[in-house]
Amino acid sequence: MMAGKVAIHATDGGDLALVLSGGGARGAYQVGVLRALAEHRPGLQIPILTGVSAGAINAA
Repeated sequence: MMAGKVAIHATDGGDLALVLSGGGARGAYQVGVLRALAEHRPGLQIPILTGVSAGAINAA
């Protein structure tokens, strides 16, 4: 399990994508991760956001 800082590196080509997996508990954790990203990286834009099951609900 990863804890602490999340490193985000820009690349020269392509867009940033975030893929969220399914599962009830994972869905709850994903909300926390999305909130932390919004708080700590306010300028971060994720043009591709997708998911499956609970992840799809969070992506919407």
